[in-house]
Amino acid sequence: MKKDNMNKKLIFFSYQGIYNGNYDDNVESIRKGIQTYNNFQSSFEAKSWEDFRTSSAIDREILNAIDECEIFVGDLTYFNHNVLFELGYAIARNKKILVLLNEKIENAKARYLDSIFKVIRYTKLTNSNDIQRALQSKNYKGDLLNQLLKFDKNIRVENDIFYIQSRIPNQSSLDLTEYISELNKKNKFSVTIDYKSEVNYKPITYYILNILKHNCIIIHFLGKNVENYFIENANNSFYAGIACGINKKILLVAPSRFKAPLDYYEILVQYDTSEILLKSVNEWINVELKTTCNEELKKIEEHELNLIKLGIGDDVAENEGEELLNYFVDTASYLKAINSNKMVITGRKGSGKTAIFLKLIDDFLKDKLNYLIILKPESDEIEQNLEFSRLYAQTSKKTFFYSFGNY
Repeated sequence: MKKDNMNKKLIFFSYQGIYNGNYDDNVESIRKGIQTYNNFQSSFEAKSWEDFRTSSAIDREILNAIDECEIFVGDLTYFNHNVLFELGYAIARNKKILVLLNEKIENAKARYLDSIFKVIRYTKLTNSNDIQRALQSKNYKGDLLNQLLKFDKNIRVENDIFYIQSRIPNQSSLDLTEYISELNKKNKFSVTIDYKSEVNYKPITYYILNILKHNCIIIHFLGKNVENYFIENANNSFYAGIACGINKKILLVAPSRFKAPLDYYEILVQYDTSEILLKSVNEWINVELKTTCNEELKKIEEHELNLIKLGIGDDVAENEGEELLNYFVDTASYLKAINSNKMVITGRKGSGKTAIFLKLIDDFLKDKLNYLIILKPESDEIEQNLEFSRLYAQTSKKTFFYSFGNY
C-alpha cells in the first residue's frame, strides 16, 4: 500500500476469477467497481485477491488482508470454495460483510436460497454501479457471527474434537468415524461427530456452535467423482474458514480425486486408502493434543477382521434395509413398542433405535388393515423448530412442552 493510502480503511473483494480464459461479467463488473470506487475515495481503499497474485504466499497474504480490512465483499454467485472459505474467515474475524449475487447467472439465486447461506442477505450484482450503490448505502452488515448464533453468544470451549463426517458412508469414512469413536469410548477425548445418517439436515448454527465448543476440528471432504460433491464441499469450505478465523486447530481430509483450493491446501491431507487416512489423522491428533493414539488404530484393524469373520453386517442400520430383519433379536424395548398404542424410543447412537423402527415397519406392513405414515420433517421445519425452542431456553420444561404442543 502506498504511503498516501496508509491511513485508508481497507475493503477486500473476494470472487471467482476468470475461468479457463473465458469472459465473465462478474469479474469485469467487480474490477471496474473497484477502480471507480478508488478514484473518488479519500477514506477507503478497495483491493481484491488479484492484487496478491504475484505473492509467493498468496494464501497467507489474502488472510492477512482480510485481517486488516474493515469490510469484506464476497461474490457468492458461483459458490467458489476459496470465496466461501474467506467468507467464513471474515465472519469469524467480525468483519462487516457484503455478499454479492448475480441473479442473471443460471441457477445462482435458486442455489443460494436452497443453501445454508440463505440466512445472510445478499445484494444483487449486475454491473459496477451496483457495487457503488451498495457501498454508498452501507448494505454491509457487522457482527454476523453473533447474529447467526442468535441467543448463544457466550460459548465456552468444553470438548476436544468436532468431526464433520463425509456424507458418503464409503469405507474411508466409516473407518475414520470408527477411529474417532474409539477415542470417545475410551474417554481419552471428548468427541462430537456430525453423523450424517441420523439427521439429513442441520442448521448453520449447529456447526458454528460446535466449532466454537471444540479445540480441534476435522472436516472430511468429498471427492470430485461423488454426486453433489460441489455443494457439500462448499459448506465444508465455509466451516473451515470459520474454524481458521477462530484460531482452532483444524485438519481437512479428502480423497485423492480432489483439487484443493488455494486458500486451504496447506491444512488439507489427501489420501488414496483408508490406511493412509487413519495414519495421517492419528499423527495429527498425536501432535495437536499431545498424546499417543496408536492403540485405537490397532483396535480398528482387529475389529474389521472380526466383522469380516462374523459377517454381522454394517455398523449403521440404515445401510442394511431388509438384511437387518434376518438377524433382528426381539428386545424388551421392541416388545414394549409392538404392544403399545403410543411409544417414544430414545437412546444414544448404536442402541438399536433404527433397528426397532425398521422391524416395527415390517411388522405393521404384514397387516393390510394398517396404513403407515412415516413423518420425516423437512429441513426448513427442523430449523424453525430449533429456533422456536431457543425462545424457551430459560423457562421450565413444563412451560416449554405446553407451548410447543400448541405451536
